[in-house]
Order: sequence, then C-alpha cells, then structure tokens
Amino acid sequence: MGGLRPSGLHLNKPVVFGLLGIALVVFVVTRLYMGGGLAGTAASGVFQIAVKSETKPPAAGRGMDHVVNASLLESPPAFAADAASQEEQFKITLGDKALNVHVVQMIRRKADVTNALTVLFLHGASFTSKNWLDIKTLEHVANWGYRAIAIDLPGYGTTDLTDESQPADFLTAFITAMGMKKVVIVSPSMSGSYSLPYLFKEPKSSTERAVGYVPVAPVKTGEFRQQYADSQLPTLIVYGTKDRRGDTTTRDLMLLPKHEVAPIDGAGHACYLDKPDDFHKVLFYFLKKLSS
Repeated sequence: MGGLRPSGLHLNKPVVFGLLGIALVVFVVTRLYMGGGLAGTAASGVFQIAVKSETKPPAAGRGMDHVVNASLLESPPAFAADAASQEEQFKITLGDKALNVHVVQMIRRKADVTNALTVLFLHGASFTSKNWLDIKTLEHVANWGYRAIAIDLPGYGTTDLTDESQPADFLTAFITAMGMKKVVIVSPSMSGSYSLPYLFKEPKSSTERAVGYVPVAPVKTGEFRQQYADSQLPTLIVYGTKDRRGDTTTRDLMLLPKHEVAPIDGAGHACYLDKPDDFHKVLFYFLKKLSS
C-alpha cells in the first residue's frame, strides 16, 4: 500500500511567510493612517509624530524658574478708595526734538511713594494707556502702595509721533525726565519693541535701568536671545494659554536666568483684558516679592 500521503493542502513555506509579511505591513500602515498614534503624509510617504497642542507652560529651567498659578495666589487687598487719576501731557526731549507724552498717574492721597516701586505700563498696538484705567490696574497698583504710571507710546493716543528707530532712546528719555526710580516695566505685545532694546541691548546693566520686568507676549523676543543669559533682571513672563504666540515668546524669555512663568488660563493675547483678576493676582505677587 505504501506510506500515508498528506491529504490536505501542500504548503509552500516561503509563500506563506511572504503573505504574512505583506499582511503585517498592511496592518501597520493602516494603523498609522487611521489613528494609531502617528500621522501620515500620503503624498510624501513620510510619517511624523502627531504633537498634541499644549496649553501648559514650558518646563522650568534654572534660577527663579517656576510656574506661578494665579488660582493658588492670595487675592490683592481691597481698594482703599482714596486714589485719583491724574492725566497730563509731559514734555521730554528726544535728540533735538521736543515730544509731548500722554501720561496717566494714579495717586493715593495719603500714601508716601517716595521709596516705593514705580510700575510703568506700556501697551499693545491696538490699545492705549486707557486700557489700564478701564480694568482698574493703575488703581490696584496705587492701592498696593506703589507708584502707578501708564503712557501712550509715540504715535498712539495723544502722544506725538517720533522716529520709530529710537525706541530705547524714547524710554530712556522719558524715565529720566520723570525721575523714575525702582522701575518695573509692564510690556504687552507691540511695546516689546520699546522695552526689549531698552533692557537687553546691554543686558549686563539691565538691572540699572529697571528692578523688574513683566513681559506679556511681547514682540521681538527672538532678536535678543543671545543677550538674555547676561541679564540678572527679575522677570515675570505672562501669557494667555489661548495665545498662539505665547509659547514662542515664553520660550525665548525663559533664557533669562531670573524668571518665573505666569500663564493666564483660558485667556488670549491680551490676557490682562480677558482675565484681569488673574492678571492682578500674579502682578501683586511679583511686586510684593520685589519690594520685600
């Protein structure tokens, strides 16, 4: 009769393993395209890791570096109700030209601010000093015992237009003419074109021009990346978590050795307008820390 002969399908092992390999490749490619954790680009055949949008502040680095959470901070003191705003056109000399600068100060009638911090508020391209009055920031700062000043930058509000190639010179002339001491500069958005060259064109002496800096997603942060490491200026980096530019400006400014990061949760580019209470909390925290 002879030996038993296989009654089933005769298997060709190389073919079987080849088919299994093809099936595995198809499975992996399908997973890559259909949500297996990676995103594919069909036209180029190149796969890239899909990076989820982050609303968290960048990781801490060095020095004073940590995150300031507004929700965990103490609330500022209640208003003393004895402050009054004073507006004027203040004349300064810039080069060989006289320049009228619109200045708003909040004055507490019974407060002695001779040795107090002077908080200078700049503004963005769509705004003026009026915004700081509208959200009562100047009133808050005066109530905390500091000198509060907001200005219209050249060409905005009622301040004369001047040569935009001299932003650092403008701040130098204004701060000197006003006799401002112990200056803390609050600088949102467009005003970074003034505050950044004023402070960091010569970074080693930045602490002679200010005692603190509060940048709020300012422009031109990338232009001074090489200088930041040489500055010892205490800085509170503020940005809204919904601001698309906030991550870039924050990462640039984190090169400053003495910085803290204060994200304003749920706020956009003008985070101080979106969430004024949270902004006032982080500002109160920073000023209190500087004055102590």
